[in-house]
Amino acid sequence: MNRFLLTSLLVAAAITANAQDNATKDSLTMETMMHNIPEVMVKGSRPIVKAERGMLSYNMPLLLKQLPADNAYEALTRIPGVSDATGSISFSGNEVTLIINGQATTLTQEQLAERLKAMPAAQLAKAEVMLSAPARYHVRGIAINIVTKDYAGTNQLSGQIIGGLVQTKYAKGFGDLYLSMQRGKFGLDAQYKLVNGNSYGESSRIANHPLGNNRVYYNDETGQKSFGITHNYRLSMNYTFSKNHRLDVAYTGQWDKTNSNSRTTGSSISGMHRDSHEYLHNVDVNYALPFGLTLSGSYTYYRTPQQQALDGTITTENKNETERNLTSGSEQTINKWMFTADQTHSLANGWGLSYGVKGQFTSNKSYQTTIDKNGTILPDGTSSVDNNERIWNIYAGFSKQINKAVSVEASVAAEQYHSPIWDKWRVYPTLNALWNVNDNHLLNLSFSSNSEFPSYWSTMSNVFYSSTYTEIHGNPDLKPFSYYNVNLMWQIKRRYTL
Repeated sequence: MNRFLLTSLLVAAAITANAQDNATKDSLTMETMMHNIPEVMVKGSRPIVKAERGMLSYNMPLLLKQLPADNAYEALTRIPGVSDATGSISFSGNEVTLIINGQATTLTQEQLAERLKAMPAAQLAKAEVMLSAPARYHVRGIAINIVTKDYAGTNQLSGQIIGGLVQTKYAKGFGDLYLSMQRGKFGLDAQYKLVNGNSYGESSRIANHPLGNNRVYYNDETGQKSFGITHNYRLSMNYTFSKNHRLDVAYTGQWDKTNSNSRTTGSSISGMHRDSHEYLHNVDVNYALPFGLTLSGSYTYYRTPQQQALDGTITTENKNETERNLTSGSEQTINKWMFTADQTHSLANGWGLSYGVKGQFTSNKSYQTTIDKNGTILPDGTSSVDNNERIWNIYAGFSKQINKAVSVEASVAAEQYHSPIWDKWRVYPTLNALWNVNDNHLLNLSFSSNSEFPSYWSTMSNVFYSSTYTEIHGNPDLKPFSYYNVNLMWQIKRRYTL
């Protein structure tokens, strides 16, 4: 009986072991099958663009898989309807304001574009296209908010070096260096760009202008060669305390030197030499708190001294030649401060609420002095400006995700613009409404308003002498103007924009 029991146990153990071996083989077979399944069988799809909160949000990593780009600026031109054919970013032929991570700054659009040109395209997370930027972004009109990847809580180090040479009539070289580091809650980004070389341009003028009771024919051709060297550099640091609680501090600088010589021939003969420098220092601070409050501060110092010498002759109506020998020195110094406080709330049923305030203060000190070959000061070419400008802006807005297909965002801002020339209150309403009809069709209706103020230089009584014949005069009587814009966009298959 004991022998039979022992034999039975051994047989049972053998059967169990055999079953376990078969199960193991089956498991290995299934695991092998899972590893050998073609990738296409488990691959999902995500939309490249989504309509949300009255804006079009593009998934940039997915877009760049189909249309690669070297840098962040070039990556924006991969968005349907966006191009830089005019030398700056535009959407369907309209001027676009660039925003980076939704942060307000006193930097110009040209300086923001230079930052994007030095940033690798792989740093982009998404791009939010708005036909009418809400007031909470502190810009107006068509805008693109570029959102970079957030590496907070990770440990990573990445970088990019790009160099190139552009050969037209003369050669110009450039080099970009970008470095990004994240160590847990602390992050650091560094950028440097160098541009060095020559450029060349030509222009011609034909005129048949009245003089007394007659008309005088005039023509000339001008060729200009310029040598320039530019250094752009930026260092930013961020610290993430917790979710939606972050501090960003950034410094941006620029040093630029340009020497240009032009030669004009035809009805007038002249030579012009110009030396100019640009100095820029900017500091941006952005502090986001977990309950939806964001505090920002920005300061920019900008100075551009310039020297110009003109020597030439012009033939008058009676065939006499008149000499013109001038030397001009000028300088512009700008100090600009900006402070913003913005509060957002995410409410029930897809509602959002935003409100805030902005203060901006600018000091502009500029002068120009022009003398002739005898050292006599020319009153028409001598002027100075010492202006202080103040802007206060308050706003409120809401957003609503009505359903999966329809979203809307609207806001209104009241702004006071004060300077020695103007003291104006204006109201700026905005509206963005999106209807995602289906996977192939999307409609976007927008309304925006804005005011254009003359540049600092254009309101000075200064004169720029581009040749013996041609002068560019400032106009102190220039005034701002307001305009309103309505856009209706139809996007077909997420590719074609009407």
